[in-house]
Amino acid sequence: MATQTAYTVRATYTDMAGARRAIATLERHGIPGSDIKLEGPGAEEAAADGDQADADERFMHEAEKSVLIGAGIGALAGMLIGVVGGLIWLGNMGIYLAAIAGLFGGGGLGFLVGAIARVQESDAAELTFGDSGGKEVVVALHTENREDIDKALEQLRDTDPPPAELESVDADGKPLDDA
Repeated sequence: MATQTAYTVRATYTDMAGARRAIATLERHGIPGSDIKLEGPGAEEAAADGDQADADERFMHEAEKSVLIGAGIGALAGMLIGVVGGLIWLGNMGIYLAAIAGLFGGGGLGFLVGAIARVQESDAAELTFGDSGGKEVVVALHTENREDIDKALEQLRDTDPPPAELESVDADGKPLDDA
């Protein structure tokens, strides 16, 4: 028999991209990924799809973007720090070496940060790269923690696109006051 949690928030999205942004927002604001689930007809469609090649390709595209942005920002910041540091401590000739070292060091660090930034905790996040077949997708948070429910409601209201439907209920299915 499945255990029932004290509180549930359900945010309905028309596509996987909206659901993916909602999950990322929840995780970024401290909601445990293990409490986040993907439900509804779109999630069932994505889970039943045996061909993961398209989902893997979409995930890799997102990961590549994040890594390249991180590497670019890190390289620019590293080069700037290298130029300033080179001017202060090494003089005119040292500025070039420091800038090059900063470029590669900052780029490498940015690459790592960009890669880590894409990692999401929940299994639901991985499923959002699947094909929902045009069916709606529900991002659900099941938790015993009322503070997480309040935080999730606040954050989900501000997602872009906003959910088509947003509800919060207690273990008995009664709506909570602030939904």
